[in-house]
Amino acid sequence: YGQCEMFHDRARSTMGIAMENPAFKEYFSLPETRAGNRYDSNHHLILTPEQQVLQGRLDNWTYALQKRFPIVETCLIDATGQEHTRTTHRHKAPLADMSPDEGEASFFKPTFQLPPGEVYLAEPYMSVDAKEWVFAYTSPVVLDDGSKPAFYHFEIPLAFFKQFMMQNSPEAGETSKALQKKDPLSDRFIILTAQGLIVIDNHRETNFSLKPGKGADEPALLQDYLPKIDTLSDHPDFL
Repeated sequence: YGQCEMFHDRARSTMGIAMENPAFKEYFSLPETRAGNRYDSNHHLILTPEQQVLQGRLDNWTYALQKRFPIVETCLIDATGQEHTRTTHRHKAPLADMSPDEGEASFFKPTFQLPPGEVYLAEPYMSVDAKEWVFAYTSPVVLDDGSKPAFYHFEIPLAFFKQFMMQNSPEAGETSKALQKKDPLSDRFIILTAQGLIVIDNHRETNFSLKPGKGADEPALLQDYLPKIDTLSDHPDFL
């Protein structure tokens, strides 16, 4: 449990460091940003030269963050659901690829309800761009007048969470063959979802990447990727 809390505390701390960059406030304090989003005939976001300069500063900031922590994607999303910048695996998305409808994300409304400096942790989901299961961490951009025009968002792979948890597990460093010879329920730690799906099992491998043949725009369900607890043992006392 301590390892789990340590992981999320590190991620929240990284978000706190990120939000200290004054470029967030500067970008959303620009008169042209306050005036609302402008689009071309293809409904692609248009930025002024001043906005592009600040966007570049934020992109450089994102690159630095992604070197510090295993962040696979970072986005800046305004209150209409429009992305203003997105970097996936250190590759910046062009304006033509910026999504205008991020308002449907599960973390959208909860994030705007947060006080300044707080971080929202969303349940795991399949990242459309990173193509793997991730945790999302989000925090609002708060201007000096108290308004919240946007939020910053980054994704950390569920696979890295498992790797972090396994580093200090009782079985760290042992081979899978040696593990198989043991009692399957001994020296074991398991992290479950509320629905009884096994997120972490130090005796079992899990592939958190998008399955081959699946489209990135297809709904991905955790139960299609994670085993149920009753596959470990269906004994009533255990369950």
